[in-house]
Amino acid sequence: MVPPSLLQLGVVRDLPDPNIRWFGLPFSSKKVNLSKDAFVLGVRDAPLALAGFVANVPLAVAGGEDRATSNPWLPIAAALEALGEAIGAAVFFAKMPRKERAWCPYCVVAAFASFAVFALTFPEGLRAGVHLLRRRAQG
Repeated sequence: MVPPSLLQLGVVRDLPDPNIRWFGLPFSSKKVNLSKDAFVLGVRDAPLALAGFVANVPLAVAGGEDRATSNPWLPIAAALEALGEAIGAAVFFAKMPRKERAWCPYCVVAAFASFAVFALTFPEGLRAGVHLLRRRAQG
């Protein structure tokens, strides 16, 4: 999400796009990233997505191998953070062809990365949640 962030923040004026059509639509990073839909809570969405990816790093490395049982809130936080990113990515992914009639290749890659991060964090987050529920049921 660095290139779209640079575009949205005005550091660069345009981004290179593949000169092909995908599902019948062209790639146009500029059209997608500078649209009204690329604002979230009054700020551009690419820097927010970048911050979300950065937030994944400490959540992924903290707590050790058995953190689902020793520190279950870490994998739960990681899974919830990744779920939020995946939902946001899905919403923006769906808007690109519908509203902008174009794709942003950087955003497409980031969306698939968001889905992958969630898929990787979900099993451990689920184990941690089950562990907490069992611990609570035991007293």
